[in-house]
Amino acid sequence: MTTPGRTCSTTTAPNGSFALDVHHGQFGWRVSKQGYRAISGGSSVGPMNTTVLDLSDKPLMEDTGAGPSRTILLVAMVVLVVVIAGVTLILLKRRGSEGPKG
Repeated sequence: MTTPGRTCSTTTAPNGSFALDVHHGQFGWRVSKQGYRAISGGSSVGPMNTTVLDLSDKPLMEDTGAGPSRTILLVAMVVLVVVIAGVTLILLKRRGSEGPKG
């Protein structure tokens, strides 16, 4: 979690909970763990108040490295489309040069 000009870090309890003292006002937060995609957001807390961040709708997801494999899949699909288009053009060109059959 960050406050103006300050960065704080903490370790969670076994149940995933954590507590930090921050200055009142707006603050940004980022939760990260090695091997997982980080999540982040912002919140605010009033003077002498407590703010509870319920992050149950933003679970940490394992970083499976799906990014590069998606890129490879996309490149393979583009290559396949180009090859199909090329073969189709060659066949159409041959058909046109042979003249009408009949």
